[in-house]
Amino acid sequence: MYRWPTEGVTGLRDGLTPREVIEALHAPGALRMDNRVPSREPTFMVVCAPTDEQRLITVACTRTGGDGVWTIVGARDAGMTERQMWRKHTS
Repeated sequence: MYRWPTEGVTGLRDGLTPREVIEALHAPGALRMDNRVPSREPTFMVVCAPTDEQRLITVACTRTGGDGVWTIVGARDAGMTERQMWRKHTS
C-alpha cells in the first residue's frame, strides 16, 4: 500500500505527475525492479518501473513502523545506470 505524505504530493521532478508515479508503483512484477533496505524490515524502497506512457521512472518511498504502508517521498526519470540495471533485471 502506498500513500502521499501528509503535506500532499511533493518531490516530483522531471515533470512527473502523481498518476505516473502510481502507474509505476503498480506495474506488473515482470516490469518492475525494486530495492528495499535494510533487507530485514525495510524502511526505504526505490522502485524503477515504466508508466503507461512507457516512461521509465524511479520512485523513492519510506515507511515507519510495521504497518506496511509506504510513503512516497520523491520520483524522477530513471538515469542511464538505472535504465541499464532495469533492462538486465527485466530481460
